[in-house]
Amino acid sequence: MSKPPCIDSSFYIDKNKVLGAAFLIAVFTAIALTQIGKGGGFVGVGVPGATAFFIALLSVMIIASHWSDLCSSAIHGGACVAGVVQQIVPAPNGLSVQLMPWLGQHDRVDVVVRSDFWPVLTLPSNNFNDVNCGPDVDRSPFIFAYFHNSRVCAGALGSVIGGAVGGIAAAIAVAVLIGGCLTVFLCLLALLVAALIAIAGVLVGAFVGGQIAQAIAGHPAPPSADGAQIMVGDYVSFQGSITGDATDSNVPSDALTNHTRVFWFVEHAALHGHSLLNPPFSFSDPDQYLLDSACDLIRQVVNWR
Repeated sequence: MSKPPCIDSSFYIDKNKVLGAAFLIAVFTAIALTQIGKGGGFVGVGVPGATAFFIALLSVMIIASHWSDLCSSAIHGGACVAGVVQQIVPAPNGLSVQLMPWLGQHDRVDVVVRSDFWPVLTLPSNNFNDVNCGPDVDRSPFIFAYFHNSRVCAGALGSVIGGAVGGIAAAIAVAVLIGGCLTVFLCLLALLVAALIAIAGVLVGAFVGGQIAQAIAGHPAPPSADGAQIMVGDYVSFQGSITGDATDSNVPSDALTNHTRVFWFVEHAALHGHSLLNPPFSFSDPDQYLLDSACDLIRQVVNWR
């Protein structure tokens, strides 16, 4: 087939989650302001505590949503591609991920795909006409292939549990320490302080819970095939679950590029030697030198895409 058109790597943002969170905040704010108005500026003792609980609940729901997306498989059937490894992006371990473990991401291997496997990148055709392309002269199509990282999922789950504990503790503290108020300004200030305490409680709890969970999980091995670590320039075959929609609800937005498919996750990998060239690789490299792959064998046995 002819080379599919390239697309810029602009990341998809789940607008439904953003709008949903904004809607809940707006509704609660309207209710709180209505109560302030009815009471002539007075808010009862329980309102700041309720505010803290609501904000904490919303914060934990956001963390839990990302954990669910991060650690759920995209169940859309299997796929298999062969090509040459262009780049390896290990699971991030920077300051932001250390402070907020639920923002982690799995190990990613970018594979320049052999041309006879390009149809895998553009199915179903009504949603996936474009592909990611490399910086080589031929602008060769490649695919993001994610390898499940147990430490990443442990950190995210630990953040959910720790955030819930921290949020509940913060809400109780607000209910005990912050009473009612007599003026509109003081009432709004009380609600703001309650919200900030709740968010702080969730963040601190999520940080502690995520760090404990990651320590228990340890450090898993990097992406490998046939017992050997995958390296840039390796000829590989990857088989596993592949996303069926660019807005796939089971995949975090930072793993997706608009209307491109990704492996989520690679379940089986095989090595087929190493390229003699240097990156960035062209598809002509695996076309010429990766003649037999595990995917070719699978296609001989079953009608594999």
